Parts: sequence; C-alpha cells; structure tokens
Amino acid sequence: MIIFDVLHREASLLDPTTLMQVYNLLGVYYAMRGDLPMFTELFNRLGALISSGDALGLDDALVLDPTSQVEPASCCPQGQAQELRSAFSAMIFIELAVSLTKKAIPILDASLLAKFRKLAAIHRRDTELNFIRARSALFLYDTQRLVGEGANLEFGHPTGAAWSKRYWNLIEDIHTHLAIIDTPLIEVSFIHEAQVFTLKTCIIIALAALAELYALFAPFQPESQRKRGEVMDQIAAITSMFAGKDFQYFDPTLGVCWAIALRPLLGDERRPSWADFSAWQGGSATSLGIIRECFQRLSLATPCVKSHVA
Repeated sequence: MIIFDVLHREASLLDPTTLMQVYNLLGVYYAMRGDLPMFTELFNRLGALISSGDALGLDDALVLDPTSQVEPASCCPQGQAQELRSAFSAMIFIELAVSLTKKAIPILDASLLAKFRKLAAIHRRDTELNFIRARSALFLYDTQRLVGEGANLEFGHPTGAAWSKRYWNLIEDIHTHLAIIDTPLIEVSFIHEAQVFTLKTCIIIALAALAELYALFAPFQPESQRKRGEVMDQIAAITSMFAGKDFQYFDPTLGVCWAIALRPLLGDERRPSWADFSAWQGGSATSLGIIRECFQRLSLATPCVKSHVA
C-alpha cells in the first residue's frame, strides 16, 4: 500500500511510459505471487489513471500514426510513441495473461481493450515484442470467447452467420499475425536469446488459438481435424527446441497453451472413427513427455499454472 500511495502522489511527476512500466512490474510481481486481490487493486488504479481523459496520451496523433514505427522488423521500441505503445501493450498482455491462466474476467475497463484493438489495427505489422505478445494473447482470449459462444449457436439463425464470419476472420487474422512474427525470427542471429524465446512463445500462443478454433469442428470435419493435428504438431515441435537455459524465460501463459495441445493426447475428448492421426500420434509419446517436463518446470516457478499441469 505504501508503494501505491507513492505512485498516486507522484504520478504527475513521472512521464507516462515510466509510470506505466512501474505499474506493469508491480502487476507481474503480484501475479507471480498469486496475489490476485493486490493485482486487481493495482490494475484498477492504473486503468482509472489511463481512462481519466487519456492522461497517458494514448490517443495522441503521434501514437496513432502508422508511420511512427521506425524499423518495421525491430523487436525493440523505436522512439517515444512506440515506447508508450510498448508499455501499454505490456499492460494489456499482463492483464490477458492473468485472465487466461486464472480463467477470470478481465479487470481492465472494456474501453482500454478497445483502445488496444484500435492500436493493433493501425500498427498490425509492428514487431515490437510487447505489442506482439499482447496481440497473441488477445487472439487466444478472443478465440476462447468465440468458442464459448459457438457452443450454443443455432446455425440456421442469423446470429450463426455472423458468428461464422467472425470465426473465419479470426483464423485469417491469426495466420497473418504468425507471418508477421516470422519477420524478426529470420534475423534470429542478431537478437538476444530472450527475445527469440519471447517470439517463439508468441507463436505458441497464436497456434493454441488456432488449435481451439479447429477443435470446435474437428469431431465433424476431417479437414478441421487434420489442421488441428498440424497445429498441435507445430506446438510440440517448438516446445521441443527449448533448452535448459530457456526455462528462466517461461511465461505462465504457456501452461494454458500446452494444456490445449495435450487435450486430445490425454483422452479428454472423443475422436470420430474416421479421424486418422496415426502419423502424428507416432510421436505423441515424445511430444507428451517434452510438454509435461516443461509443465513441471513452469509450475515450480509460478503457482499460476498448477491447475493446468497434466
């Protein structure tokens, strides 16, 4: 509470980016401790600060200007406008990560998520790491909401057509996002190993969203079943590349993604008789072992993912 009071008193003396980064660091601290009440209070204060007349300047023309990105393939923020977007993106990612791992309703006001969607639409090719992480998490968050809505749809009803359009648009947007992430990965020799790991994490999060979308129709459509298998294979392949030194960078959101990938392997769902996953299942034991080991290491580092460990 002492830190909160100091932040409240000194808010006007700090530049917007620094202020948001301090709140973000405290948010990560409380989230990793599993202290959801303190995290909630902290982010409620931050959300109120941003929402009060856009005190941090996120609606400024410079921040919204798509030409304000200096280096399209850069993982680091370039200039003041992108630094502010980066700090805001980090806040959105932390919020969504807690929501996904805790299966909780987002704390932040819906207007802030709408603000990020606006920024994401304008700067969709931005490869700054926090921005990519937030977009990946948002895709998984949107996917889980869409899948939840689809479970109760009547597909002869007009709302079914609207839902179907959102479904296919989301799949297309995720594929576009994955292609954008590939751009900085091409220059993997020139970026820090922590940045490489973060990019791979973003890919896994986006792939998990695709796996969820394809899973919805996998019991009825062979093509959806095949695509889902390919996506899960990609998740296992990327996970298998993680070395011991990478575990220090593990993100709790990976626990949710691995749970999605492991679901069919653990027999948590029925498979149709025509589904042929024999080629992929041949390596399933290895993939299962790799992901389980990563699960165990991740659960030792943070309490956030223990409920997801298979």
